[in-house]
Amino acid sequence: MTEGLPEGPRPARHLHFIDGLRALAVLAVIVYHLDERLLPGGFTGVDVFFVISGYVVSQSVDGLQPRSLLEFVSAFYARRIRRIVPALLVCLLVSALVSTLLVPRAWLSDTNEQTGIAAFFGVSNVVLAHQSDTYFSPRSEYNPFTHTWSLGVEEQFYLVFPLLFYGWVAAGAGWARQRRSMLGYALVLVASVVAALLLGSSHPQLAFYSILTRFWQLAAGVLLYQLTRRPAWAALRLPPAALAAIGALGLALIVSGLLFANAERFPLPWALAPVVGTLLVLAALRAEPLPSPVNRLLSVPPVAYTGRISYSLYLWHWPVLVMLRWTMGIEQPAQKALALALTAALAVASYHAVEKPFRQQRGSGGPSRRAVIACGLGAVALGGALAAAMFAAQPRLSLSRTHDAAIWYPDGVPAQAAVAPACALAESSAPFEDGSLRHFAPGGCPAAATAPRLFVAGDSHAWAYTSMLRRHAQISGSEIWLYTKGGCGFMRLTFAQFVERPHCHRYLSALAAELQRQARPGDVLFLPSLRLERLANQWGAFEREQVLARSASEQAQTRRRAAAEEAIGVLRPLTERGVQVVFEAPKPLFAVAPFRCSDWFNRMNPSCAAGFEMARDFLLDYRKPILESMARVSGELRHVTIWDPFPVLCPAAPCRAVDERGPIYFDADHLSGLGNLRLYPSFAERMLQLRDAAQGAAYNSRSSARSERVSTSSSTPGSANSTPKDG
Repeated sequence: MTEGLPEGPRPARHLHFIDGLRALAVLAVIVYHLDERLLPGGFTGVDVFFVISGYVVSQSVDGLQPRSLLEFVSAFYARRIRRIVPALLVCLLVSALVSTLLVPRAWLSDTNEQTGIAAFFGVSNVVLAHQSDTYFSPRSEYNPFTHTWSLGVEEQFYLVFPLLFYGWVAAGAGWARQRRSMLGYALVLVASVVAALLLGSSHPQLAFYSILTRFWQLAAGVLLYQLTRRPAWAALRLPPAALAAIGALGLALIVSGLLFANAERFPLPWALAPVVGTLLVLAALRAEPLPSPVNRLLSVPPVAYTGRISYSLYLWHWPVLVMLRWTMGIEQPAQKALALALTAALAVASYHAVEKPFRQQRGSGGPSRRAVIACGLGAVALGGALAAAMFAAQPRLSLSRTHDAAIWYPDGVPAQAAVAPACALAESSAPFEDGSLRHFAPGGCPAAATAPRLFVAGDSHAWAYTSMLRRHAQISGSEIWLYTKGGCGFMRLTFAQFVERPHCHRYLSALAAELQRQARPGDVLFLPSLRLERLANQWGAFEREQVLARSASEQAQTRRRAAAEEAIGVLRPLTERGVQVVFEAPKPLFAVAPFRCSDWFNRMNPSCAAGFEMARDFLLDYRKPILESMARVSGELRHVTIWDPFPVLCPAAPCRAVDERGPIYFDADHLSGLGNLRLYPSFAERMLQLRDAAQGAAYNSRSSARSERVSTSSSTPGSANSTPKDG
């Protein structure tokens, strides 16, 4: 029995246990994405992949001995393009097509197209890092391209790898040049660890997605390979039992990461266990001359085969899961089994029909390296263009009813609303602090001179009145300013926002100051917001009993009282100035999002089981506490009224989100374009009442002023009715 670590440089050989490690990593990721409760840290399988990638990429080019950096770069990229690009392009194009056909445009999918196009060019991780949602958010779970972030990290690593590794493989390279290569990787590794530590606390999303904070994982694999190829490594001697123990320890560390990793502090410190564990397994099993239990486990033929197709498994599993979420669902055991079967079938087909043929096109009979690189880059550009064209054609290609934006989307203009507007309308939009400002400026109509200006301030439910507000500006001549920020309603009345919503504080403070500066007597301030706890969001319903219990709790009552006091304090200066404040009373809420459950391919989704109806009496009772808070504010302040859309949206029991004319709601609580159209007459009537009241108040004010001037004039010195004052 021979003891020790590997000898000096030798030809690269296929290490079956590395396939086993890949299998462990990809299966962990798939299980986590299928149901995270089964393997809470399964996402750390990607960290195992990164270490393996650094190691294997180094092994794949060691021994090339290029005569120049250009020769090495061309050889390296030709290999990488053959290995990565063909299967990736097929997966991305199929995903783009299926997404175009089946996925409606909504908040839940509004980052999909940008991420998908970026994935063709290896920068989807950059796009995801600068969006508002984390890797663990629901919106990421409904994006069929989210998983490409890790490929983006690897592709960005490949921009640096040949520059640092060239000194290791250059023809005639001695220890001095190889040492510089190792030192370069070591320095960048340390810098990456520092970046991960710093950004992990200040910018966790960037820390998760960025090559800056992930480079150390790939570099660790490269450095391990370089260390194991040095003659000094061969001089080390450890008995097989010790090596087997090291391998077992490494596997245990990997498994601990898969079971216990904390997503809130990532990549450091929780990525350390899978990274160190992978390094130990690679070092120990590569050195071990005889199979150990870990080696045998990882080299079992079915496990090794799973590792060989791991790239295709990783590519296809995520789009399959996402498309099932969008359509039939992924909650039931049968649906999970279907997802696994589809993933396996697509991965096997991709591996044998796409991956292997392109990887095996080498030798004197194949295309030159430059031709491979040129064709690869051209294919990437063409694929990105095709995907962009599909996304742009989504309204025409979509199989979903929701492609009719005019009736489904809150800013749509239904055909029923096609009337000749009294006014021309200029629209503009701009950022406003952390939110946005949309301005409707009517012109060319006589009504504009007498119409009160309208300020609308709220969260996404204020934006969901876009169609109605646009119509009001065109017909009434009112100039409208619409201020919105998702999740940050202005005077929501459910809790004291300036205290309890720190992420909204800057927006709300700026909005309050803006209204104080801009609003004049007679102007109207309309305050629509989500004021009830949701019964469902865009990806599923909540437990009704828990929602009701929270709403009725003593804590909720205390928070509503504080919110009413806050509203009185903020609104008093405006109402004393003569600004008319209109609260929107709570609209009906639903437990199902119509845009997700209105097509033949998604009606059977478990998230659609609750249906499009809600008991009217239940909703009326549910909103009573908020109406009481509104009554308290209006009782304290002049010029505060309540506009109630409920009777129009739900004239009889039960309340319906969709009727025979189409969708009244887009999702469980935001209106559709048709819903906007239905509400407009009621809203216009209220605005007309406020205009008449303001004009009456202005007339009375002018009459009082004239009377006061007449009275003052009649009592001046020398007049018949003057009264001498004491000296």
